[in-house]
Amino acid sequence: MNSFASKLCHLNSKVESLVTKQDALESKLNSLDKKIDSELKLLAALHVKVDSFSKNPVTTNTPIPEAPIPLNLPSATDEDVRQLVLTVKNDINVTQSLEKRLTSYGGDTARKCVYAIVAGLFEDDILLKYTWKGTTDKLPFEKLT
Repeated sequence: MNSFASKLCHLNSKVESLVTKQDALESKLNSLDKKIDSELKLLAALHVKVDSFSKNPVTTNTPIPEAPIPLNLPSATDEDVRQLVLTVKNDINVTQSLEKRLTSYGGDTARKCVYAIVAGLFEDDILLKYTWKGTTDKLPFEKLT
């Protein structure tokens, strides 16, 4: 009989452990349910805002004039590169005009687009002097930014 009581006691402790774990799981599920409800409300509010933007698009009747780009492009010398960096850092209008010009360059792949943009900014001879980090005895583009 002692063995039966021992097994019953062990079984009772297992049941209590399972009940405790079940309570913890229920608590976590309730917390998750509240978070999901909150996120769904935010998503619904965002959806309403997106709908209002699509129904009332912002338009401007005056085009922003493109600023002239006072740079020698593509850059052929170290001085041209320094001037390009200084101008991009200091003149937002030229920077925006340059961005507009560079985004018009195309290609079938991202790689070809990047090559077209780089070719629009730098001559091959100047590119041979630079790498991003300045490895292999080359100048670092990274430090120009």
